[in-house]
Amino acid sequence: MSMTEVIDKPGLAPPEMPVSEGQFATLGLIKIAERAVRQHGPVVTLLLPGGRRMTVLGRAAHAALWQDNPDAFHKDVDDPHSGVSLTRAVLGPTLLTARAGQEWDTMRREMTQILGLSKTWFQRPLAQATQALVTDLHTRPDLPLLEHCIAWATRAICEPLIGQRALDAVSRDLVHRLNASFLALLSDPVGAAPQGILDHYAQVMQRIAGEHGPDSIASHVLARAGDADQTDALRATVGGLLVASLHINALSLFWALVQIAEDAALQDALHQEAKPWALDPRRVVDTPLAFASIREAQRLRPVMAFIERQVKTEIAVDGHTLTPGDTVLFSPWLVQRGPDWPEALRFDPARFAPGQKQPKGSYFPFGIGPRICPGTNLVNQQLTFALSGVALALRLAPNPTTRAGDLAPMFRVNLEPRGPVTLVATPR
Repeated sequence: MSMTEVIDKPGLAPPEMPVSEGQFATLGLIKIAERAVRQHGPVVTLLLPGGRRMTVLGRAAHAALWQDNPDAFHKDVDDPHSGVSLTRAVLGPTLLTARAGQEWDTMRREMTQILGLSKTWFQRPLAQATQALVTDLHTRPDLPLLEHCIAWATRAICEPLIGQRALDAVSRDLVHRLNASFLALLSDPVGAAPQGILDHYAQVMQRIAGEHGPDSIASHVLARAGDADQTDALRATVGGLLVASLHINALSLFWALVQIAEDAALQDALHQEAKPWALDPRRVVDTPLAFASIREAQRLRPVMAFIERQVKTEIAVDGHTLTPGDTVLFSPWLVQRGPDWPEALRFDPARFAPGQKQPKGSYFPFGIGPRICPGTNLVNQQLTFALSGVALALRLAPNPTTRAGDLAPMFRVNLEPRGPVTLVATPR
C-alpha cells in the first residue's frame, strides 16, 4: 500500500495514512507530516512502522485548544516507545519526565531553585564560551558550524553544572550517546532502553559525583541530597539539565547564525546594538533585536519540531473525535511555518519586536501551558548573549562550499541539518 492511500475509519475519526519503514527512513517525519497535512488536512493519523499511531495536529487553532484544555493532553504518554517514555527509562524522574501531580510539582520546585541559583553566576562561563566561539569561527573555518555551536554550549553549560572542565568531554559524549540511543529506539523500538546506555549514564553520574567542582550545581545538589543516593540525585537534576540544554542550545544557536549570515544589513544592526554592551552582563530586553532574531529563528527552525502528548479525555478537533489513549503530535514546525504567519518562510525578526503580539497558538517552540520547558528564559538569555557577541565581533556569510542539501533540516531527536554546514567569518 502506498503512502498516499488513505484508510477511512468509521465515524468521526481522523483519516489515516500508512507509512512504510523505507518512507520513514528516507523522507523523515517532517516531510511525511508535511505531505500528510497537505493531502489530507491538518488532522491526520500516521500509521508508523512498528504499529505506532500518531495523529498530527497541524494548525495554530489546535495548539490554542491544547492551551485552553491542558488536562486533555498529557505529557505522560503510556506508550513505552514514545520519546517521553524512553527518556524517562534512562533519566528517571527529571523535570523532563516527571509525571503530573506531586512528582511534577516537587521536581519543578527543586529545579526552579537550582536554575535560580545558576542565574547569579552563569554569566562568566557564558562570556568565555562566546569569546571562544568568536575565535573558533574565525580561526577554524573548516570545522562544521554545528561543532562550533556544540563546543559553545558545552563550555557555557558544563561549568555551571559541574564546575570541572575535565568532565566536559564526558558530558558531551553522554548526550551524544543518549541522542543516538533515543533515535534508534524511536525508529526501531524494542521495548526497553539498552542496558549499555543505562550503565554508561550511571558511570558518568558517578564520575561527576566524585570529580565535580566546588562552585557548581552538582555540588549544590549533592549537599542537599545528604545521605541519599548521590547518583540518583545527580541523575534527576544535572543529568536532566545536560540532556535538556546541550544539544537544544547548540542547535538553536546554529539555526540563528545560519539565518543572520544571509542578511548583512541585519548583522550591521545587531553589531550596533551590541556595541554598548560588549560581553558585559545584560538582560534580553537590553538587546531587543538580538532577542527578536533568536525568537524568529526558533519560529522558522524550531529545534523541537514535534511535541508528543497523549489524549486523556475525549475531545473534538475540527469535527474529528480524539479518544483517550490516542497519541497526538503538536507541531511547531507546521504551525510556525503555516498560514497563520504572513510570508511564513521569510526570516523577519520584526515579527518579535517589542510590543508585537502573536496570534494564540501560533508560536510554541518550547511547548505550551504548565509543562512548558522551565528553562526557556535562561536558554533565551544564553542564546541572545551569544548571537549578540558574535555579531559584535564578526561578519558572517554563507560558505559557497556548503551544499543546499546540507542545510536542509531533518528531524531526528531534534531539528538538525542534513550535512556539514560552514560559514565564512570575517573579523570586524
